Amino acid sequence: MKKTIYFLLIVLLIAALVLTGCNAKEKAIDKLTDKVADKITEEIVGNISGGDIDLTAPKWPKADVGKLPEVEGKIVFVFNDVNMKGVTIEVEGLKLKNYEKYLEKVKAAGYEADLEMDNDGIYRFSGTHQDKSEVMLTYVEEKESLIILYNYYYVE
Repeated sequence: MKKTIYFLLIVLLIAALVLTGCNAKEKAIDKLTDKVADKITEEIVGNISGGDIDLTAPKWPKADVGKLPEVEGKIVFVFNDVNMKGVTIEVEGLKLKNYEKYLEKVKAAGYEADLEMDNDGIYRFSGTHQDKSEVMLTYVEEKESLIILYNYYYVE
């Protein structure tokens, strides 16, 4: 009887170790897979477009956006497409009043409106600077998010 109890305890212990070990192993594999996937995505996007993508803690790309003023808010995505001479920036956590202040800064920086509209909480602005750079802003009030597309293709 004692041998059976010891045998069952050993089997349970082994099963517990195997299950715990597998879970830790799966978590480690998941983390590694995520890191590899991020790096591969970065490389693919960079190679296809000749651009740079920042998947860590993106910052305002001051050197790449000419006279475009910096926006207040959490920058979550920056993509600089060197071949197409354009920058895409995504900002989250931006209240409507802050978007409106930013839009005024953009206009004060010399971007004249080609298009300006508001449709059910989605605000759009497209403007051109005299240096021929272009900017398009799309703000979604419900999500408090702003997408900035900056194009310097025609800038000499």
